[in-house]
Amino acid sequence: MKHDIIISMLATSSKQKYVDRISDLEPYLIVNSFKNAKIDLIGDNCDKPKVVPDSYYWFKPKYDKVYQKFWCYLDSLNIENLPKWLIQCDDDCATDVGKLYELLNSYYDYNDPVCLEANQNYDFSNQYYSLVKNFMHKTIHYSSNDWQSSNMIHHHSWGSHVFSYGMLRKMKEWNRFHEWCNSIYRLGPSFGDHLSSMLALALKTPCCEAKFIHSFFNMNEFTGINKNGHYAQIHYVHRLIPEWGKFTSLINNKKPKVKNDNQRIDEIPKLINRQTFKKKKISIRAYSKIRPREHHIIELHNDGNAEISGNVNLMWNLSNNGEMLVLDRATKKRMAEIKPLGSKGDFIIKMNLHNSDFNLIWNGQEI
Repeated sequence: MKHDIIISMLATSSKQKYVDRISDLEPYLIVNSFKNAKIDLIGDNCDKPKVVPDSYYWFKPKYDKVYQKFWCYLDSLNIENLPKWLIQCDDDCATDVGKLYELLNSYYDYNDPVCLEANQNYDFSNQYYSLVKNFMHKTIHYSSNDWQSSNMIHHHSWGSHVFSYGMLRKMKEWNRFHEWCNSIYRLGPSFGDHLSSMLALALKTPCCEAKFIHSFFNMNEFTGINKNGHYAQIHYVHRLIPEWGKFTSLINNKKPKVKNDNQRIDEIPKLINRQTFKKKKISIRAYSKIRPREHHIIELHNDGNAEISGNVNLMWNLSNNGEMLVLDRATKKRMAEIKPLGSKGDFIIKMNLHNSDFNLIWNGQEI
């Protein structure tokens, strides 16, 4: 097994609000990760967007519907490199990766065929009738081919699913797995989170409810914020919810002020010169202190070029007093000034974007 856990998230760059969700993964939604954990974004059939962190895998499915993409991803997995645990979830899930891995290993054996759901639901529609008819064995609940009479045995997750290594292997070794995937591509059921439970039923594997994964937003019980909380993953966490500012603030308060390589953030100005900046690219995510949803990314490249939220017509310079200046290449107008604040690892960033000035503070988490 190559990885202990893989978080596989359905993602897209088709609209700005979804691009924002991707950009928020690393600072806010993926917390307490570790070396042998992996983040896979099941994206679009396009090149990896710049906003995706370098360490994340961007899977390009050959189909573009939500219900098709995850099965295309599962179909592509190499049976020799299956993880101990694989989590299927949406791009607005906040996951305490380390705690989730700890809980899974505390209650389950990854070698067993384990399938877990977040909050079981029974609201199947007739769209799934053909899959049930073709792949599931008739039982006392299903002897009459009456879909509605069997709905108490056919349940599904609201959002996330968890698959153990044993379950993934059982799927991949099933002689009808490719037929199952092709049926999904062809029939087009509406939601992707319904189908994993149905496959578990077809494989005669119980699908149980995971009490430490929540289908809805519950910030106070999220272990990434409250170490004594009930849930290692919560749902519907994005910039449009009223609690977004409070959520990001609490996450920031839990983060260390020191980088992974032990270089303090306030040492960065010393690195910004042509001699010592070789092969480095610094990405700064700037969030408004007054308007938490306001967000920009500044990238400083070692060739003197700069980008702010995708604008490549910029350059950077280091002033005599140690401030980093981002300039419009054509007009030489200052687009951003980045000034370190003492030795606490914070920066004040004053930005001139879209004809307005923002005073932004960045808590120095991402380099």
